[in-house]
Amino acid sequence: IQFVNQFGTDKFTKVLIPNLFANTLNQDQIDAALKIAQSSTSEGIINALNAMKNRPDRSQLLQNSQLANLIIAGKKDPLIPYLSLITLASQMPLVQLNVLAESSHMGFIEETENSLNILSYYLNNFALYPNK
Repeated sequence: IQFVNQFGTDKFTKVLIPNLFANTLNQDQIDAALKIAQSSTSEGIINALNAMKNRPDRSQLLQNSQLANLIIAGKKDPLIPYLSLITLASQMPLVQLNVLAESSHMGFIEETENSLNILSYYLNNFALYPNK
């Protein structure tokens, strides 16, 4: 938040966005994400950062859920280590856990087809029939 206030959204997004990708060689993906991020206002980015910083821990809710849950983790994600998601999944009664081996935080962009297949499988096998 201090960085956004001091340096602005342009510099913030140029620092943050590339670090959300495992493969920085795919500049087209990074450029597309940068374009979207740079259209955000300082106020919007600060509000989003505050919301993430202040959101309550929902681990207990997930651990006690009787619904099927889906976790898609990027193995190379520096923000949410996939091992922490494996630990969380091990505490959940009904969960489909998938680790995208070649992705960071932006797995839905980095491994689009794999992500779509995972989501499709979950929707067809769990989400529509939660007690399956």
